[in-house]
Amino acid sequence: MQRFVKIIAPRNKLDFLFKLVFFVVLCGAMNHTRAVLSFGVADANTFAYNLKTATFTALPMSILALFLIQYLNTLQQCLYLQATTDQLTQLPNRRWFMDHLPAHLKRGHTLVLLDLDEFKGVNDTFGHDVGDDCLVAMAQHMRAVLPDGGRCARLGGEEFGILFVNTDLAAVQAMVTTICNGIDVPIDGHDSIRITASAGITQVGYDLETRRAFHTADIALYQAKAGGRKQYAMGLSRDLASPDPQKSAIRRAVG
Repeated sequence: MQRFVKIIAPRNKLDFLFKLVFFVVLCGAMNHTRAVLSFGVADANTFAYNLKTATFTALPMSILALFLIQYLNTLQQCLYLQATTDQLTQLPNRRWFMDHLPAHLKRGHTLVLLDLDEFKGVNDTFGHDVGDDCLVAMAQHMRAVLPDGGRCARLGGEEFGILFVNTDLAAVQAMVTTICNGIDVPIDGHDSIRITASAGITQVGYDLETRRAFHTADIALYQAKAGGRKQYAMGLSRDLASPDPQKSAIRRAVG
């Protein structure tokens, strides 16, 4: 039904006019077919006459139907946007991120998981309002750093995810380093606190199950946290030859 509504809904005025004419002519053809079946080909009125008589009913009904379908399509888009957008940061949420990930990541994909450093301490010390400001500031910081095509989302709490497609690893590392170095967030209009992040990176060297890529990036994120925060750790997919991903080599670079 959603696909049907999307196809039928007019995209612009010209498309509206085209679909209106199409439906009116379709109703005329159906009216003409009814006449032929009822009276026979010889006794039925012409197609032009049947189209004319059908137009009086088909035209207003088609206009109403197209307006309703256009409204329904707009409503569906708004509902989907609300369901896939994080209300606080206005980044896409976990549902959107997972919906846009394939079941298997391909060669050239790079998955990054980020987590704000010592965020619980920020909430405990300064309150949740400041914590929310930090999340918003980090989201804005990520938007400024990432390229336009970067798929970035808030996965929940203080955790974020990024998927790079066909982006050079050195460029990915540079952008992640900038994000991990953090941003200053004002508090009380005078002082400010520095919010940094830790990250785990999985670069895909061959087709890799998305669930396993997440697990590898999560292990790397844990290594970055354990190594002192404000940095990223990297687990390459080619290191996953071992059945146990936790035995994969982790490469760390200080941000």
